[in-house]
Amino acid sequence: MSAPSVRQTRRADHREMSWQNGRGVTVEFAREDDAEGNLLWRLSRADVVEAGDFSRFPGVDRWLMLVEGAGFDLDFGPEHGRVAAQPFVPVRFAGEWPTRAENVRGPSRDLNVMVARGTHAAEIAVHREGFERAAATRSLYLALAGNWQVAIGDETHALAADDLLTLRDMGPALVRADGTGVLVAVDLS
Repeated sequence: MSAPSVRQTRRADHREMSWQNGRGVTVEFAREDDAEGNLLWRLSRADVVEAGDFSRFPGVDRWLMLVEGAGFDLDFGPEHGRVAAQPFVPVRFAGEWPTRAENVRGPSRDLNVMVARGTHAAEIAVHREGFERAAATRSLYLALAGNWQVAIGDETHALAADDLLTLRDMGPALVRADGTGVLVAVDLS
C-alpha cells in the first residue's frame, strides 16, 4: 500500500486529448497506469454532438453518465441492445462492445469512468447536497457545478466547477462535503 495522499487539481491542470477514433476530444481529469504503462483506471469527460462510433477499449469496463445536454442513445449492437443516456444515471458497458451514439438530441456532455477489468471495481454517486462517507482505496470528487467544501480530517479543500480532489489509500478516513451544485464521487477499490 502506498502512503496516503490527497491531491487537488483545477480546470487548467486537466489534459485534453483526441479520441482514439479521431471524432472528438476528451478532457482527462485523472488516470493511473500500471508499471508497463497500461491503463488501470481513468476519469474523463467528452462532448457528443453527432451520431458516431465510440472508440473501443478491449479489457476495460466503462461507465458513461450524461451530465449536460439533451442526451443520446447508446447503441451496443444487436447482441447487447440500446439504452438512452439519462441525466446522472451511469450506464455500464464493456469497452470491447461495438458502441455508437445514436439519436443525438442536441449537444451533450458525458462523464466517463474506465477501469481495467479485474483490477478495480468502481462505484459512482451523484451529490447535490452535503454528505459524509468513508473514503475508498481511491476516491475521486469532481465538482461539476457550484461550490463545494470537502474535508478530510483537519484539511478542507474548496472545489469549483471542474476541480477534482483525489484521495489515495486514506484508510478509514471520513470525508465530509458541504456545498451547492453537483459533486460526483467515484470510488475505486
